Amino acid sequence: MQRAVAASNTNLPTGRLDGDKQAFTIESSGTLSDAAAYRPIIVAWRNGFAVRLGAVGRVIDSVDNDKVVAW
Repeated sequence: MQRAVAASNTNLPTGRLDGDKQAFTIESSGTLSDAAAYRPIIVAWRNGFAVRLGAVGRVIDSVDNDKVVAW
């Protein structure tokens, strides 16, 4: 599952614009911003059918670990 999520969430350089005095790198913004965007990610195939992340667990907007806090 980790590979499927990582493959769906990318931020890579896609090009470059060169000017006389300045150059810009263009990056694709393929990051997923909320839980709803993760639900349809295909994590496996079973009997010819796609198994989506939302079908194998709860996909919610939250933090990585809600048991630790820092001030």
